[in-house]
Amino acid sequence: MEGRRPSLENYAETSSPHPPKRQKTFHHNLDIAVHELRNGSPGPQYDRYTISWICALPIEMAAARAMLDEIHEFPTTHENDTNTYVLGTVKQHNVVLACLPTAQYGTNNAANVLTHLIRTFPSIRVGLMVGIGGGVPSMADIRLGDIVVGTRVMQYDLGKIIGDGQLQRTAIPKIPHQSLGTVVSTLRSEHELKPSQVASILREKLEKHSGFDQIDSRKLTIKNAHAKTCQWFLNHPSYQTWLDPGRLAEHHGFLWMRGKPGAGKSTIMKFAYLHMKRKVCGRLAMTASFFFNARGEHLERSIGGMYRSLLLQLLEGFPDLQVVFDDPDLVARNQSDCPSLDVLKNLFRSAVSALGQRSLTCFVDALDECDEQQVMDMVQYFEELAEHSTSRGVQLRICFSSRHYPYIDIRQGIPLTLEDQPGQAKDLENYVGSRLRIKNPALVEELRPQILGKATGIFLWVILVVDILNKEKRHGLLALRKRLGELPPRLSELFKDILMRDKENMEHLLLSILWILYAKRPLRPEEYYHALWSGLSPNGLVDPEVPDVTASNADDCVVSCIISYSKGLAEITKSKQPTVQFIHESVGDFFIKDKGLQELWPDLGFDWESPGHERLKQCCNTYMNHPLVRASVSNLLSEAKANGCPGISEKYPFLEYASRHVLSHADAAAVAFPQGEFLSGFPVSDWININNMFEKFKVRKYSLGASLLYILAEKGFPRLIRTKLEEDPRIHIRGERYQYPLLAALANGHHDAVVTLLDLLPRIWGTEFVNVSTKSGQTPLLMASEKGHEEAVARLLIDKGADVNASDKSGRTPLSYASSKGQEAIARLLIDKGADINISDKSGWILLPHALLQGQEAIARLLIDKGANVNASDGSGWTPLLYASWKGQEAMARLLIDKGADINASDKSGRTPLLYASTNGREAVARLLIDKGVDVNASTKSGQTLLLIVLKRGQKAMAKLFINKGADVNANDEYGRTPLSYASSKGQKAIARLLIDKGADVNASDKSGQIPLLYALLNDHEAVARLLIDKGADVNASTKSGQTPLLITLERGH
Repeated sequence: MEGRRPSLENYAETSSPHPPKRQKTFHHNLDIAVHELRNGSPGPQYDRYTISWICALPIEMAAARAMLDEIHEFPTTHENDTNTYVLGTVKQHNVVLACLPTAQYGTNNAANVLTHLIRTFPSIRVGLMVGIGGGVPSMADIRLGDIVVGTRVMQYDLGKIIGDGQLQRTAIPKIPHQSLGTVVSTLRSEHELKPSQVASILREKLEKHSGFDQIDSRKLTIKNAHAKTCQWFLNHPSYQTWLDPGRLAEHHGFLWMRGKPGAGKSTIMKFAYLHMKRKVCGRLAMTASFFFNARGEHLERSIGGMYRSLLLQLLEGFPDLQVVFDDPDLVARNQSDCPSLDVLKNLFRSAVSALGQRSLTCFVDALDECDEQQVMDMVQYFEELAEHSTSRGVQLRICFSSRHYPYIDIRQGIPLTLEDQPGQAKDLENYVGSRLRIKNPALVEELRPQILGKATGIFLWVILVVDILNKEKRHGLLALRKRLGELPPRLSELFKDILMRDKENMEHLLLSILWILYAKRPLRPEEYYHALWSGLSPNGLVDPEVPDVTASNADDCVVSCIISYSKGLAEITKSKQPTVQFIHESVGDFFIKDKGLQELWPDLGFDWESPGHERLKQCCNTYMNHPLVRASVSNLLSEAKANGCPGISEKYPFLEYASRHVLSHADAAAVAFPQGEFLSGFPVSDWININNMFEKFKVRKYSLGASLLYILAEKGFPRLIRTKLEEDPRIHIRGERYQYPLLAALANGHHDAVVTLLDLLPRIWGTEFVNVSTKSGQTPLLMASEKGHEEAVARLLIDKGADVNASDKSGRTPLSYASSKGQEAIARLLIDKGADINISDKSGWILLPHALLQGQEAIARLLIDKGANVNASDGSGWTPLLYASWKGQEAMARLLIDKGADINASDKSGRTPLLYASTNGREAVARLLIDKGVDVNASTKSGQTLLLIVLKRGQKAMAKLFINKGADVNANDEYGRTPLSYASSKGQKAIARLLIDKGADVNASDKSGQIPLLYALLNDHEAVARLLIDKGADVNASTKSGQTPLLITLERGH
């Protein structure tokens, strides 16, 4: 299950605001012996446990439980052992956790716990303390969760008062066992050689959530600014206004630079970003950037990638902000993959809100290289974030750059149009003067205005034209003016001129363009080199031998091939994993948007994408089936059993791409090119061998008997599926990871493939196929609900006869999965088709309580509207109202109560909705419950009232609510302490005054004889003490040990 209720064992009279992660649990019964024999994993036998952890507080025990790799269920304790234990393992160690009784702290209680523990577990060798040492003052800021290795232990507050009122400690330090001391010594020696791994582990987790390999690809590839250019931008009045802290309220930190394609926006953005990064480097300011890359992988061109990148940079710059990951309302405890887009946005918002007096400056380049709708959503998000930050005094600045968007704008911000700027014109002039290699100054002065006039502010046009003129100059100056006059002013026409100037190697050019336009991912240089060879070799356009990319001059050959075959319009990126791309996004626009492909190669027709994929499919297929490649692969595969396929990727760099994507290109080509002949001759077993060779995960590898239809379904190729089934209707060959093609397509979220199979399969096999299942018992409808498929898929399955109440081996139904995933449309459909809304799975989970635990309020409302039992309880006795109260869902709690929910229902531990609402600070829900009739003076099993509990926890707002609602202000707990006693010890003057005004006894003493005044003085709360004295507190009262207010005042130096 995706969610967890609070752990009851750690609750005591407090509760964790979020559920801990779930560990493996082993039952203590006869099956344990079998488990040990099979797996070598120890069961919970008393003499197997050698390590003990002692916790003083329930929250410390919760932290300790979270560290266990496995949890064992504990059968019985020895007679007279009053402890309650949690058993588990950490690596190879068996560990016993024990916690002190609630509110019973100190060394005596700890000794009692340890005595009982050793009696029950006689093999305990080491006892460790979990917690923060009772809050002992320290030079270091130690928090729960920090790792501190102690070398001695002593009682901090044991001592005697000497003449000057100071405490002289008399405690004797205890030295840990020698075995622990030697471990500490070894650990310190390791840290002398290399630092602790904790920081790197935290960083690794952060990068796992936020980073990606090509995060800096676009920025690194952008050319650095030419000498003496871009400086004008830093001095521009708009830029200076943007930096002025006093004018943030005017523009909300927005600066948006717009310009034509190729005008040099990205170069200026990189220049400004690097300048700002050097300028503001320090503890109070940081700079982040993201450069959208339409030619890169998905994360490089999506706002999801942008949020991940900006968040990573912000949290690396200010590590203290990494606490945002601890918020259970933002990041689920069991989440192992990257958070969703909404979660990333919330994390970034939370991190920015926590900046305080620090500033953050973000440069986001090339918004036009991202989906336009995504850009609109992103701009709206940043507007709201900027407004929120400005209102809180947080200095957040955002600089955007993009082409001219006609429909996207910001309400407040500073606009800047690049081609209108005198500084940009001056940069163009300087570039021509310095880069035009003509020694005749008069000719340079003649040509410069002509170049600048035609350029209309487009820096890329100037760069290309200067390069053309420099090449023309090598042939003499006679035709230089003529050549400049022939060059078209539009950038797209200039590309055409460059490509058509000579019509040599047009086949090479076409293939080089197609690989950049239509590759399933950007190709690495050596992959690209072999891909071109594979496509050109059948026609005898290149040497027949496979190019050797391991030769000493291979890199030069690869670079030369990329530049010459693309006629200078392609380049190699400067990222960590270099790939091949166009020199500018406008090159791709020329081929697609301006129909350059069709104009240069009319034979492609109007649908040039399908022929393009057909050509790339042929390249992949030819490469895999080339005799030299096949022979080498066969030899390497025979060696693979011992050596793990050494040298395959090095010798044949294109083989992995070819095997992984040949079918994908075929499916895309099938729009216009029939693939029947290709599929009938496709060497499935050879392909499986190659695919398995590159597959990292064993579970994803295919057996040699896997059917082609199964592979097509699992990969998600609907057109090829249709072709295959028309050729061969045998589709119910069982096997592979998901058993059947339909299940494989559903498991991997391939909607179109699923629809195609559902359309064709009934004609061949009837209706029985819709209720087949995997080894875990998942049917197609169960999988469609779990994987979040569209409602149309679920409807198709149901219409074909799928069982809406089928359950898997854990007892979960389609409605259970749809509910936990928030799939309201599917849940509604399932209910309308007869799904049981009150069914529980084998763990006792019921749909309505579980939906509330998951925060799926819309699903919960649907279930309630459809008649779900509002008083149904799960295996731990939790009702829907208990969950709504714990999570603070006021509207849901009101709806449940209106529908008849029992406001006094309790779980198996006796905890009520009001207890959960109050201990978790859910004031609105608590108020609602009281108004609906819950007794504000109800007590827990230990006899404590809710007012006492919230005062112990320091919850002022909740305490005020209970007092004003009539809570007994003189109630006492098992130690005889009253609400005023706890308010006094915590220094809560306003609460103490309110309690006294409501009739609290200022001289009520607890079982140790202490009155509230003594607690206030012992905890140095002078203001509360004065209030109590003013209200009649006995200044001569004494404890059983003889302490009086005067003695305490003298000792404390008040």
